[in-house]
Amino acid sequence: MTGEVDFDALSRKVTESTGALEDLENLYGHAFALPEWHFIARGQFPDVRPYIASNAQMAGGQYMIRAFTDTDRLQRFARENKLMEADAPGGEGVLILSLPTDKIVDYLEQFISQGVHGLWFNSDTKSDGFFAPLKQLRPIQEHLENLRRRPPL
Repeated sequence: MTGEVDFDALSRKVTESTGALEDLENLYGHAFALPEWHFIARGQFPDVRPYIASNAQMAGGQYMIRAFTDTDRLQRFARENKLMEADAPGGEGVLILSLPTDKIVDYLEQFISQGVHGLWFNSDTKSDGFFAPLKQLRPIQEHLENLRRRPPL
């Protein structure tokens, strides 16, 4: 299900179909099929966490973890938002936190109690990003797992 997935096209399809279930399943199915999700790292080891920010035009300005399906989008977002760091490898770059998707929901749910509303994928200006409330990640993941277990018709 991974490979060269066009997340922009999948996200546009969800928007065009006004959130048709099949299109949402396709988009999030591919996102959860990725081996890892990428985040801009904040903090110092061992207290490293993903970059969290709000945007007045998304989700009523609530805080969202910025996640990326690939590191090119992540680096573009970091450049666009002046989040590059001098201590990154190479002198000016971005520190990346890449986490395997198999336990990602367990990790991300801890941020709900810290006032974080959602997870916003690919929020750089050249991508068609998509987001979900953090409290919906587990139901989405469980739904996708149930689909995989369902025998074909």
